[in-house]
Amino acid sequence: MKLILGEHNAEISENRREYFKKQGMGKLDEVAAEIIHGSKVKIGSRKDAGNIIKGIDGLITTEKNLILAVTMADCLPIYFYNTKANIIAIAHAGWRGLRIGIVENMLSKLKELDTDILDEMKVYVGPHIKDCHFEVKSDVLGHFDQIPGAVAKSGGKKFLSLAEVCKYLLVKQGIKEENIKISRDCTYCEENRYFSFRRDKPEKISAQMAFISIKT
Repeated sequence: MKLILGEHNAEISENRREYFKKQGMGKLDEVAAEIIHGSKVKIGSRKDAGNIIKGIDGLITTEKNLILAVTMADCLPIYFYNTKANIIAIAHAGWRGLRIGIVENMLSKLKELDTDILDEMKVYVGPHIKDCHFEVKSDVLGHFDQIPGAVAKSGGKKFLSLAEVCKYLLVKQGIKEENIKISRDCTYCEENRYFSFRRDKPEKISAQMAFISIKT
């Protein structure tokens, strides 16, 4: 879903409600993360329904028919799901979030709910800006240049693969590599399908919404 983010939570929430209604999901409750390019994660419940939770970039729940949502405009939407444990989660992760521990914090919080959850955890990394267009300078590069496959060089420029960084962190924390899937879509390249902050440089932020839920 594409969004033009409003200045007030009520405007954003109404936009989302209208979308879910059109998708036949209008009767499901929804809770969203504020998105601050940080690393904090919260366990969401039905009492949070209709709210945008301040100060977080990730949400977890075990409740059915509760939609967890994040927004992004080049960053990674990361979906987590374990059908055996009946637990889902979603996170927003840019280079800042990856650097300061959004992946580690998410997995740590998930393990609080079930110590064996990572064994069967599946992870999907959604559409994001790929290394074909994510040029970075030394201030960013220095945080990730030791990660295999994370940095590409072309024409004297250096590009960062956020997906490779994410996969490296996931595997390091115990997620099986075969359980990680990564979208091939690049938000920068596919102008007709996605907003891209780096490509569009909008005065008012435009974004996609990513969401996940356990349906009965």
